[in-house]
Order: sequence, then structure tokens, then C-alpha cells
Amino acid sequence: MTLTILAIIVVLAAIFGILWTFYRQDELDEREEELDKYSIHLDERANRLAADEATCREMFLRLQEELKKYNQ
Repeated sequence: MTLTILAIIVVLAAIFGILWTFYRQDELDEREEELDKYSIHLDERANRLAADEATCREMFLRLQEELKKYNQ
């Protein structure tokens, strides 16, 4: 009798563990999708910032050249 009750408790615990695992997996999949979208957004933003930085660097170099010509 005791072994039967123990076996039922173990089986119920295993079923509960499996259900909890599936629930957590679904939640983690949703979070992963959100993070993927955010990662794409950050990559696009980084690309825009890099392009803006390159433009600023180029404009700064042109300005330095013009100032050298002006000061000569």
C-alpha cells in the first residue's frame, strides 16, 4: 500500500515536472522571439550610427583641409 502511494506521488511529480517544463519552454520561446526582434532593431541602429559616424569623420576631415587652405 505504501509503495503504491509512493509510486503515485512519484508519477504525479513527474507529470507535474513535465507540464512545468513545457510551460517554461513556451515562455522562453516567446522571450527569445522578443529578444530576436530587439536584436535586429539594435543591429539596424548600430549600422545607422556607424554610417553617421563615418559621415561625421569625413566632414571633419574636409573641414580640416579647408581650414588648412584658408590659413595658408
